[in-house]
Amino acid sequence: MPPFANLPATKVRLIRDLLTDKKTRDRERTFVIEGAKPIQELLDANAAALQAVVVTESWLKKNDQHGRERLEQSRAPVYVCRDSVFERLSGVRTPSGILALVRCPLWNQEAIFQQPHIFGLYGDRLQDPANVGTIIRTAAGFGLDALWLSSDSVDVLNPKIVRATAGGILTLPVFYITDVGLFGQRGCTLLAAEPPGSDTRAL
Repeated sequence: MPPFANLPATKVRLIRDLLTDKKTRDRERTFVIEGAKPIQELLDANAAALQAVVVTESWLKKNDQHGRERLEQSRAPVYVCRDSVFERLSGVRTPSGILALVRCPLWNQEAIFQQPHIFGLYGDRLQDPANVGTIIRTAAGFGLDALWLSSDSVDVLNPKIVRATAGGILTLPVFYITDVGLFGQRGCTLLAAEPPGSDTRAL
């Protein structure tokens, strides 16, 4: 097996920008996932979305030939870096030693609305990454068709949200909308819940 390439400085800067800057994620149509399990799930479900993988020297030593061969089979470039470099790229206290650059999913909202029945969620002005990540993970687990968010909600490709979804961000379509009236135009029935005393928009 040929050795993997060393992680270039340009990729280090790109990864750091993808982790911290929404404009970079939007421009590159790319986001970062970290951890062996979500990357394995991506390899199984949609390997073509994998743009690059970064692993540490320690990760290579700990993982067997099969794990490394799976990465090669993805046909995405695989880069190796020192553990100290990876720590600067990781957003968790105990880095896993593997992360991936992933192409942003392109979901077809029109195709979802054309289904005979739709079961989805709408979130209005949601800003807490942990809460949004939990919503996505739960909705994906229950097999909902999609999640809609108001345009002033948090970016779902925020690294904290991506981690909290436990892979759900790869399977649940998410759309941003500016007018909740879209659902009425499509003949959807809305059931609303709100915290007491909140500033509620008219649905």
